Amino acid sequence: MLRVFRFGLLMAATVSCTGASAQDYPVSPVKIILSNSAGGSPDIVTRIVADRLGKALGQQFFVENRPGGESVIGAALAARAAPDGYTLYLGSNDALVANRFRLKALPYDPDRDFAPIANIVDSAPFAVAVHPDLPAKTIGELMGVAKSRPGQLSYGVSIGISDTLAQWINKTAGINIQRVPYRLNA
Repeated sequence: MLRVFRFGLLMAATVSCTGASAQDYPVSPVKIILSNSAGGSPDIVTRIVADRLGKALGQQFFVENRPGGESVIGAALAARAAPDGYTLYLGSNDALVANRFRLKALPYDPDRDFAPIANIVDSAPFAVAVHPDLPAKTIGELMGVAKSRPGQLSYGVSIGISDTLAQWINKTAGINIQRVPYRLNA
């Protein structure tokens, strides 16, 4: 919650530093594009931020969910928006970093098409959970089981940074846990 409050303060400070402008900002509703579906953690955080910004600045901030395409759909839509401050994008590591390496081409340039204004979430925790019948209670034990059963274990993961991390673990640990993609945007 403190991070959301800091984001609101940063936005208010950024808006108040516009100098000699012809009008106050915002004078009309502000759209926040999100590359995630409604109901997930990013959506909830974005809606809290939108609500607080709306109250602090006296204008409606609303969330437009544009999931799919490994975050490309929402990012491309935001990149094509007029650079007038009335369309914001809650970018993710997937859209702004990982997609550069996973996809052959992007319909946007993460460096050129976006200007960062705030960091809402400092880090994202990752958890590893196994079926209780698997004889592994630590990550080290899981690596041992995976080495003794190459290709027989699998992991469910969404497309994105968690998938990249899981593949990196496979490579660096010299194991072969099979990837089973989990579709978040049903």
